[in-house]
Amino acid sequence: MFRNRNVILWIVVFMLAWGCASTSKTHNVSMQQTADQLFEKGDFDQALTVYEKIIQSCLSEKRTAECAAYGKAGLAALETGKINKAVDYLKMDTYTPFATEETYFGLTRAYRQIDNLSKELMALEDYTEKHSSGNHISKVNDRLFEVYVESENYPEAMQMWPQLNTEAQSRIEMLDLWFTVNLEMENNQEVDRLADVLLQNNPQHVAALEWKAEKSYGKAENDYQREMQAYENKRTNKQYQIMLKALDDITAEFKIALGFYEKLYSIDPKSEYASYMSNIYVRFNDKEKADYYRRKAEDK
Repeated sequence: MFRNRNVILWIVVFMLAWGCASTSKTHNVSMQQTADQLFEKGDFDQALTVYEKIIQSCLSEKRTAECAAYGKAGLAALETGKINKAVDYLKMDTYTPFATEETYFGLTRAYRQIDNLSKELMALEDYTEKHSSGNHISKVNDRLFEVYVESENYPEAMQMWPQLNTEAQSRIEMLDLWFTVNLEMENNQEVDRLADVLLQNNPQHVAALEWKAEKSYGKAENDYQREMQAYENKRTNKQYQIMLKALDDITAEFKIALGFYEKLYSIDPKSEYASYMSNIYVRFNDKEKADYYRRKAEDK
């Protein structure tokens, strides 16, 4: 008889507990619906308040993994400028079965707003791995390419470029980054092509001007040294004529380099540019201008 009473007591306790839990879950579902309606209307402050009540209920009942409110709570927090709270809720959502592509996209936005490049990079990569056909994949791919360049992950940026759509690849700001990538990866032919494109859009693009100036100067100087050495090795009239003919082309190349350095110097009179200009005028046997730019280079 006593044993039967204990069994009955435990059944009663269990039924009461189950009833309370069931009632709590039903209440949470009702609140979730209310919060979702507020969220869809754009009332993110009120939606967040309701979502947080659901979260507190889940925490008190130790049902965190079953809480469906974290994702929308994080997105609502993001919309209201509560970025740290958004990060916390969105990260929690990734540990539940309710995480969506919006969760991962929201994390990329949140980390960008707090300027945490390394975590933004991880969030972007997470999105591409989990939602490669997601609604935001084009935006994520564009931003991932930008972040790779900003963080100097140039090989990864090189691999990312073909995944960008045609519209993104044609934007001048993306071409500017692509120029940097190819410059760092020493893809000189592509760098040269991109320099022309960038200068057509902006004739004062410093990096492109520097590339063109250094390319022309380097070619002219190397050819000059080679021809001078060839004549020193064989001081014949024939070799002298060969040298004179080569110097015409070398002079033309030095003039191209000078034009680029003059433009760079007008943008920013750096001593480096003045030094190159002085060297070019030395090759032109123009002592006055060579000395002028040498002094300019030494003054800086």
